[in-house]
Amino acid sequence: MSSGVNKNALDRFSFVHFGAGFAIGKTAVSAEAAAAGAVVFELLENPAKVQFPSAFPNSSPDTAQNSLADVAVFLAGFWLSRLS
Repeated sequence: MSSGVNKNALDRFSFVHFGAGFAIGKTAVSAEAAAAGAVVFELLENPAKVQFPSAFPNSSPDTAQNSLADVAVFLAGFWLSRLS
């Protein structure tokens, strides 16, 4: 697999973030709560990868660029699901 995983803005896990956003968008969760949840997840993800590396398919730390893109892709999925 590419060495860009968790480094580049978009990687194979971008699909997971998009899908999670899309699924959450189909629930009663508000946009504010969804955005806050995505940000909190990204803030906790790298420390969790250090403490529980086996819980992740790729435990390398996310770059800031990747974390920001993960939130953006999550929100894109969320908003797209609200339109459909």
